[in-house]
Amino acid sequence: WSIEEITRESYKYADGLAMSAKKDAMVQMGGLLCFKDESFLDVYTECRTLCVVQEGFPTYGGLEGGAMERLAVGLYDGMRQDWLAYRINQVEYLVNGLESIGVVCQQA
Repeated sequence: WSIEEITRESYKYADGLAMSAKKDAMVQMGGLLCFKDESFLDVYTECRTLCVVQEGFPTYGGLEGGAMERLAVGLYDGMRQDWLAYRINQVEYLVNGLESIGVVCQQA
């Protein structure tokens, strides 16, 4: 399976998802909050109300046009095998450093 196929299959079973664009799509700010269908309209409406206060209008999620374009590209780039390997190595490096100074880290 490709990373894209695994991602599609995983989210097929989810009712919703929240994603940091800064961490997962390599954009300076922003994120996604997605719901599978209209049965979550009440949850969406409440989240949208909070976003207007904290982030900006939901039509653009508080992001300027260039950031939205980078987000679109980052969603695909974030599934590249080399990028995922880099992210995994980055976390392993952090965990190893923390454990070397006695910090206990939970691992799967």
